[in-house]
This record gives sequence, structure tokens and C-alpha cells, in this order.
Amino acid sequence: MKLLPTSSASLATLTGYDREIQRLAERYNARLASQLWESITTTTRSKRTYHRRLAALRHHIKSSLDRLIPLQDAQQKLGNTIEWLSTVHSIKNLVSLNGFIEGNRGICPIAEPEKRHSKRQDLRGLPDDWREQMLREFTTSKYRTDFMIAAITGCRPAELEKGIQITTTAASITLRIEGAKVKEQQGQPWREIRYSISENSSPLIKSLHKDIFDQFGDETIVAVTESKVNFTSAIRRVGKKLWPRRNSEITPYSLRHQAASDFKKFLSEEEVSTALGHTVDETKRLYGQAQMASGSGGLAPASVSAARAVRATRKATPGARRTLKS
Repeated sequence: MKLLPTSSASLATLTGYDREIQRLAERYNARLASQLWESITTTTRSKRTYHRRLAALRHHIKSSLDRLIPLQDAQQKLGNTIEWLSTVHSIKNLVSLNGFIEGNRGICPIAEPEKRHSKRQDLRGLPDDWREQMLREFTTSKYRTDFMIAAITGCRPAELEKGIQITTTAASITLRIEGAKVKEQQGQPWREIRYSISENSSPLIKSLHKDIFDQFGDETIVAVTESKVNFTSAIRRVGKKLWPRRNSEITPYSLRHQAASDFKKFLSEEEVSTALGHTVDETKRLYGQAQMASGSGGLAPASVSAARAVRATRKATPGARRTLKS
């Protein structure tokens, strides 16, 4: 049991794992190892859900053993027989659970997972200038700046809540994003996206640049949304107002997918990953599609940079662009 690996996930992820195991145990009234294992394997949604539950279970076993083994030792020395037997029973359950994991290593019970809903596909059917139309609706909204930042950077709502550092000059705007999904070997602790300002720049870029530069000039500021939840709700409301017949909602991740689509049109593969805050080039395939990029006024960064180099895990796409356009 001491050889069980310790998870390198973030504290937020581990807390989510704890909640997931507690939720499954309560939902299925799982007290025995076999019952909890059955609750882990009942999902039909996706293989991703199953593997997340599996990771949560591994964390639960490891953290629980770390707590219970010293406890049973202390109880035994004190002669607390009833408490000791109860703790030993809990340890036995954990050992049994680990046996289920080892006995099913490499086996996924989901043969035909449900088709995953894709925000990337939800962009289909939207007009080419859908972001500009939404920006007009945000003219008097307190989320106007938040919307423009999310639109031109593709940042996550949690990153917007952390604060985006913005530096403007007469001819450019640079946005520095503190990463939200960062681990020891995953994610970008920070990344910067710089746009040159010209007549051909996207209206989104020119509007944000004008708002910031007119008010602060060359001074660097930090823009922070008051609440990522409220910001998301505001985007959903505007999207519903503009396109009431759409089945799928527009969210901040719709902006992230659209930004990724533009990046794939104008940037190299490594630069796309950098702009999205990834350290592995394979991850960017989940975001946007080059053919969904805006026909005019798209997002064409003058430069992108980040804290970490991007690791190549797949062959380059034939014909991928290798130069930046301002």
C-alpha cells in the first residue's frame, strides 16, 4: 500500500475528487468495497468520466490509508479494541477497492460511450460577426471590458477572475494571463498575447485598445471580473437575446473556441498552444477549427509568449502556417 503513487493534481482537483467519491457513496448507498466499485463503473456518459472517477478512487484509497494506518496503530496500543476493529475494517475495504482497480487495469466498462457535446461544434450556424454583435449589446454593460478580453484572448473565466494585465501603446495592446489550469508539468503559469493596432485589426481589438489607451495611456492596468459566474450568466443572456431559437447556449468557452479558430488560421501550431495556455501541442485539437475562423477582422496576434515551452506530441499538420501576421 505504501507504494501507491501520490497524485500530482492540484489542490482544487483533489478536493473535487473527494467530493466525487462522497457523492457516489451517498448516491448509491455504497458502504462496501464492491458497492463503491459498482458506482464507479455505472457511468455510460463517457470514458473520460470513468477515468476521472478512477483517479478520484485512487486518491481516496491513498489519502484514506495515510490517515487510517497510523490511527489503527495508535488505537491498538491504547487497547481501544472496538475502535481498532472498525478502523481495520475500513482499511480492509480500501485494500479490496485497490484489488478491483488492479484486477481491471486497462479495462474500460464503457464500450459505446455517449457522444460528447462539443462547444466547438456549437459555433456552427452563428453569423461571422457574432462576437461583434454581442459587443454592441454589451455597450453599457459593466461586463463590456470582460467580454472584449475574453473574446480576443480566449482566456478561461477563472483566469479572468484572477485578473488580466493589460499594457497599451499607441500602436499595440498586450494582454498577460495568469494560468488557471497549472500543474508541475502541465499548463502555462503565464502567457502573453500582443496585437498590433491597424485599420485591419478586429473591431474587438480596436475597441478594447481605445477604451484602455484613452483612459490610461501607456500605463499597465489589471482588469478583473467581479465574478466568473455572473460574467458567464451575462454572456448567456445576451446570446439568448440575439439568437433565441438556438438550442445551444453561448458561454465564455464559445469565445475561447472562436479565438482558437482564429489562432489556427494565423499562427503556427506551437503558437496556438501557447496562446491557449497549453504546454502540450496535442491539447489544442480540442479547441476551435481553422475553417471556423472569422472571414474578416479575425484575431491575428503579432506575437505570443509563455512561461514554458510547448512539447510536441504529434506530427505537424501539413500546410500549417509558421509565420505571424500583424
